[in-house]
Amino acid sequence: MRVLWIGMLGATLAAMSIFGLPKIDKVDIKNKEIVIAKSDLELGETWADSVFKTMSLEEKVAQLMVVRVRYNDVSNQEYINFIKKYQFGGVCFFKGSPVKQILLTNEIQNVSKIPLMVTFDGEFGPAMRLDSALRFPSQMALGAIQNDELIYEMAAEFAHQFKAMGVHVNFAPVVDVNNNPKNPVINSRSFGENPQLVAQKGLQYVRGLEENGIMSSLKHFPGHGDTETDSHHALPVIKHSLERLAQVEFYPFKYIIDKGVGSVMVGHLFVPAIDTTPNLASSLSPAFTQELLRKYFKYDGLVFTDGMEMKAMTNNRKPGEIEIKAILSDIDLLLLPPDPAVGHKKLVEAVNDGTIPVETIDRKCLKVLREKEKWGIHKSEQVSTDKIYNVLNSPKAKDLHERISNATMTIIKNDNDILPIDFTQNKVASLVIGSGANNTFQKQLSLSGKISSYQLNKTTNAQSGAATINKLKGHDLVVVGVFGLSDNPRNKYGLSAQTLNLLGALSKLENVVLVVFGNPYSLANIQNLNNFNSILVAYHSTAVAQTSAAKAVLGLIDVDGKLPVSVNKDFPSGLGFDVKKK
Repeated sequence: MRVLWIGMLGATLAAMSIFGLPKIDKVDIKNKEIVIAKSDLELGETWADSVFKTMSLEEKVAQLMVVRVRYNDVSNQEYINFIKKYQFGGVCFFKGSPVKQILLTNEIQNVSKIPLMVTFDGEFGPAMRLDSALRFPSQMALGAIQNDELIYEMAAEFAHQFKAMGVHVNFAPVVDVNNNPKNPVINSRSFGENPQLVAQKGLQYVRGLEENGIMSSLKHFPGHGDTETDSHHALPVIKHSLERLAQVEFYPFKYIIDKGVGSVMVGHLFVPAIDTTPNLASSLSPAFTQELLRKYFKYDGLVFTDGMEMKAMTNNRKPGEIEIKAILSDIDLLLLPPDPAVGHKKLVEAVNDGTIPVETIDRKCLKVLREKEKWGIHKSEQVSTDKIYNVLNSPKAKDLHERISNATMTIIKNDNDILPIDFTQNKVASLVIGSGANNTFQKQLSLSGKISSYQLNKTTNAQSGAATINKLKGHDLVVVGVFGLSDNPRNKYGLSAQTLNLLGALSKLENVVLVVFGNPYSLANIQNLNNFNSILVAYHSTAVAQTSAAKAVLGLIDVDGKLPVSVNKDFPSGLGFDVKKK
């Protein structure tokens, strides 16, 4: 028997009361049916209700499916014909160019009787999937900034850009609390490890999108931050008690849900504290959507699955099975069903044979239509490609990008106030590891004074490294920039053995400033980290981030970033030195 245990534990209830959750008793959800409120199916004369009255079962089922836009394995015309045949409720774009996306959007909207809900997975904006757009900082970098109004401005700018491309929903923000440095899939996509800060920053992101006409989606409910498994490949297990889940993982979701949010995305996770059914993903269990999210968090908005193509969903399951289970768990919209045609067929059959009550499909279809009307999707118009590149790269967007990048700079060590650099008192050298001579960082440093510049690649041999270090010894101060990092904890975040050996040797020099152009978790792999006199985390290696880092080193900007995650006990979350510009 599958049993949902939420409550019956004094400590758990106390933890849940932190944010006002009601008492949850032991609930047997075996054979439990979704309750259909009569008011959900009472029809008026709105656009949504009028359209609903004309729809067949097949059309209603199709409205609950958001399918992947396919570029490479089929022609545009084949894909257009596919959309025309099934009349799906929505599509999701993942890659390409802005113009190509707009042109295809126009064509598939033309063949859709009911306007498509166009969705996009753009956590750091259109550049996450498209070329020719500004690459804004990751959420982890945003976790460092102290002025959360910048996050609102950023999300509002994203909304402006998405609307110019005919997009209605952005699957963001990630409000998973990343407290596991070995997490291979969330990691830098999270605002950090502090649940309260994740909630506050996530709320600003939501408001920036939704107050400017784009629906947001909180993900990945009930919380994907403390896992070492990627749900794209297998089913992650979250082993924490309900008390711990309430204090950490649930907190940002409940906080933002109470303030209002357009949609929630349910992740593919196994959480035995909530449902012990073996190998059952949270996105397929009524314990998560129907009980926890709907009943106890009192959320009545749209609920998406995470991408259903992921191995956490498809392993050992027959085509169509996951779609049926998801609908029965009280999911509204099926995102990226692996075989939409088969999924559609099996869902229709499940209604006809009584597995899924027809009222369930009716309620969900009507809900989707009403949300389309609420967000103005029913008035979908052709989108122009004129000036789209100007929209994506406007002076306003570039200025915001620069301001946000500056605000992310985080100084986590600054012995003897070595930063900002004083060129009048010091002979300064700079060394970059993993980047060539044309890097922006060294160019910007050289604008402010005489500085000797050196470069080494990530796989430099010991002899070359030693020769360079000997040259650096003739300087009073050395600025070392580390490039070529990744978000992959399994390869030490991109730090090669040669780079680590080189950094070990550099840490023995006097007055060394270490600048890390990547994930702060990478610092945990560097031995003798405390030997460096100053450490600056720049989070990214983009030209804008390199410019911000150079300005921080030179004292051309105020620096007040705070570390969003813990590196080790010496460099905990929240650490950061305020350094005023000269």
